[in-house]
Amino acid sequence: MPLTDAPLYSIYAGNNAFKPFTEVEEKQILVIVGELFSSFTLLPALGVIEGKELPRLLIQIASHDREAVVTTCRKLADALNQRWIGMCEGGLYTSVPMN
Repeated sequence: MPLTDAPLYSIYAGNNAFKPFTEVEEKQILVIVGELFSSFTLLPALGVIEGKELPRLLIQIASHDREAVVTTCRKLADALNQRWIGMCEGGLYTSVPMN
């Protein structure tokens, strides 16, 4: 079912160990995002945090369900043992805290 005029969200998942995600970790992320969304894009990325390179996965989701995106961020933060996950919505960045 195609989406029309759906907001595009970007989720930034980083590895606290400053190492690329393992295949197992990537599959875990796919499962978590796939629980609420049947269609999304997962891209490898490189972030720079306080001058240190941080391997990231960029997850893009087009959805009318903002709360489901926020829930996904919280689930990812929990699974990745992070205090928050970055989310971009409508060009605005926010840090979504773990519950």
